Amino acid sequence: MQCWRFGTVALLVVLAAGCATTINDLLGQKARGLAQSYPVPPDRAWQIAHAVLEETRAVAVEEHQPDGHVIADFPPFLWGLPARIVVWIEPEGAGSRVPVLCRLLRPGPFSLAVTEEEFDQAFDE
Repeated sequence: MQCWRFGTVALLVVLAAGCATTINDLLGQKARGLAQSYPVPPDRAWQIAHAVLEETRAVAVEEHQPDGHVIADFPPFLWGLPARIVVWIEPEGAGSRVPVLCRLLRPGPFSLAVTEEEFDQAFDE
């Protein structure tokens, strides 16, 4: 009986780990995010991105400026699952191009804490 329980738990852990969205998964999905161009220099775009993330209850904001992106996690809320957002800041002419990608850390039927469209709208304000 003990062996059956251990096997079941081990299988569930392996399946759950296989469903998790890693940072590398998100970084590889950049083309699937929402990308907008703004008439602000990249330094200002970094500041705006941080301000938007702070306003949207993001925690654990990691800035990777040499690599051109910011990663932030959102805690689970009510019945939701934790989510992660990646914001890339790319110089584009006199302005900046800002691709944004939001994903749940685990797949499920729950809504995101913030969507790409909501981030774009807050960035544009």
